[in-house]
Amino acid sequence: MTKKYTSLRVSESTKMKLERVAIDVSYETKESVKWTDVANFLFDKYLHDAKADMIHKKTDSKD
Repeated sequence: MTKKYTSLRVSESTKMKLERVAIDVSYETKESVKWTDVANFLFDKYLHDAKADMIHKKTDSKD
């Protein structure tokens, strides 16, 4: 079964940060890495940590 994709709107500055990381990873590994590969890696590896951080930050600010 093929993967289905959708788009994600990010600011230009965020895209440039991801692009810079992709360039650095590509240079170090000698393999082509796109900024979307970096974004997907972040989602796959750090989504639950981001969720916990956001909840913690929002609940701490209510005290």
